[in-house]
Amino acid sequence: MTPEDIKTALTAVGQSPVASEWAKGFSTSIIEQLNKGRKLSEKQMFHVNKIIEQNSESALAEAAEWETIYREKYEKDAKYLAGYYMTTSYFRSIVNQIVSGEVPSRRGFLKMYGNKYAKKILAEREKPARFDARTHVVGNSKFRQDKLIWGDNEYSNTSNWTLRSEATKQFIQHGGFIAGIDGSVRSAAKGNKIYKILPVAGKMLIKIEERFLKKARR
Repeated sequence: MTPEDIKTALTAVGQSPVASEWAKGFSTSIIEQLNKGRKLSEKQMFHVNKIIEQNSESALAEAAEWETIYREKYEKDAKYLAGYYMTTSYFRSIVNQIVSGEVPSRRGFLKMYGNKYAKKILAEREKPARFDARTHVVGNSKFRQDKLIWGDNEYSNTSNWTLRSEATKQFIQHGGFIAGIDGSVRSAAKGNKIYKILPVAGKMLIKIEERFLKKARR
C-alpha cells in the first residue's frame, strides 16, 4: 500500500462506527506521521493492516448483524449481568457499554457472557423464589447488618439516613414482610435473588439477598 492508500484507509477508520477509540487514535497518529514524510516501522504496518481489516466493509456488515443479534437475544441478560459486574473490576469497558445502552464488542461480550460466574447468575435467576409476597421473614444465621443493600437515593439526605437506621433496627428485631423481588443482582452466589422487604412497623423498604433470609416462626 502506498502512503496515500494508507491515509485514505485510516481516515475511513476514524469515521468507522465499529472502530475502537484506540484504533481511531492510532490511525490519527499514523496519518500525522505520514504527512510529515516519515516511514512506518514493520510493527506499525502490522497494526495498520490489522486495523484496516477490522474496519473493512465486511467487518461493518458483521457489526450490523451483531447489533441485531445482541438487541434481540442478549440485551436483557446483558443488563442483568451488568448489575453484578459493576461490583467487580472485571469486564469494565464491556459493562460500561452495556449500561450506557451501546452494543458491546461481540468478542468481549461473549467472553463475559460465557464466564462461569455469568452462567451461575443466569441459572439462579431462573430458579423459583423461595419466598412468596407477604411472607414474614427474618435474617438467618448468615445475616449481618452489612448484608443489607441500599441504593444511592437512600444516602441522599439526613432524613433518609434516619429512616434507614430505623428500618434496619426494626428488621433485626422483628423481621419484615416480602414486598417483591428487586430484579437486580449483586453476587454470583447461590440464593442471590434480591428481595424488597418492609420491616415490621418500618417506613421504608430494605433489600436483602435470599441466602440471608428464613421464614419467621409463628
